[in-house]
Amino acid sequence: MSVSIEIRNATKRFGEVRVLDGISLDVAAGEFVALIGPSGCGKTTLLRAVGGLEALDAGSIAYRADGAATAASAAGLSFCFQEPRLLPWRSALDNVALPLELAGVATAERVRQAREALDRMRVADAAERLPHELSGGMRMRVAMARAIVTKPQALLLDEPFGALDEVTRYELDEELLALHRRERFTAILVTHSLPEAVFLADRVEVLAPRPARVVKTERVALAARDDASRTSDAFNAHVRSISDALHRAICGSAA
Repeated sequence: MSVSIEIRNATKRFGEVRVLDGISLDVAAGEFVALIGPSGCGKTTLLRAVGGLEALDAGSIAYRADGAATAASAAGLSFCFQEPRLLPWRSALDNVALPLELAGVATAERVRQAREALDRMRVADAAERLPHELSGGMRMRVAMARAIVTKPQALLLDEPFGALDEVTRYELDEELLALHRRERFTAILVTHSLPEAVFLADRVEVLAPRPARVVKTERVALAARDDASRTSDAFNAHVRSISDALHRAICGSAA
């Protein structure tokens, strides 16, 4: 099951600085949406607001599951950040099991579910290892396993693979895509990588420099999403279209 998200007139200031300028977006249940924009434009602030980690000054964010409105606390939201944020004294297995432990799931069941999540992210053999014993890519796989262990209705991703090398990033993009196709959770991704956005998302929203507002919606239509598609004419046309819109927004802001 997935949740739809309705953002209406989202507005946010930090002191005298306007970060969000009346953004309205609809994210359908099961849809994968990417947010692209210059650094500091407000992408992460918007994502944090959707996840209930940041309060808006004005506007609203609503969640609907099976057509019925639900509270943020019941919307089944899960976060994955750029930094894995694993507890250094807990094994990979215990890190993944933490959300279930906090939810009061019995020990045997949470261990079973945590092992299953590690297996889905292809790090089952690292279950007993501590974070410092893992490579950067493996730590991010463990963080992803922790994010999906609760079987979320919506997954909020804040540049989760931005610090990884290109090969590892491609691998994790492919695994995230496969996971989304299998689980059909709703996903919102913040990224600075245009190719990553096109590869993963059903729709890319291009945001202007601060204060953030949507300047272009790019609906991604690809016959396939695999290694070959990354160099296809259709793929590159989407990347160019998004790049052009981003360039116009930045130049218009500087004028």
